[in-house]
Amino acid sequence: GGGSWPVGVGQDGVVVVLDVRKLAVRRRELSLVASMVERLSAVAGYVRRGADTLAQVWRGGVESFANKMRGLAECMEAYSVDEDKSIHQELIATCCSGSPSDALHTFLMNKTSVQQLTRLERGLMQ
Repeated sequence: GGGSWPVGVGQDGVVVVLDVRKLAVRRRELSLVASMVERLSAVAGYVRRGADTLAQVWRGGVESFANKMRGLAECMEAYSVDEDKSIHQELIATCCSGSPSDALHTFLMNKTSVQQLTRLERGLMQ
């Protein structure tokens, strides 16, 4: 009898034609599988785009954090009274005393925004 010719176009533009008359499978099931493969391909593309976007956001976040740390190190070098004190020691001393040193105060004033400080304060209060 007359057979059907399922046709599929891949993402790379390759056209696949299958003569199901010679296959020992049901045409409806073959069509269903082809449809599911197309859906899977679409989902894989969607996931790939999502992963690319997430990677881009992650790189931006890491870069922003690294810039903040460089800014803090620069302020520590330029304004620190005790040059033997590390950044970590400076942060711990500030947390314990409740008041920032000149170096940390300069960093907060020059390298952070009011919105960032407000967000940080909200996070600390939770």
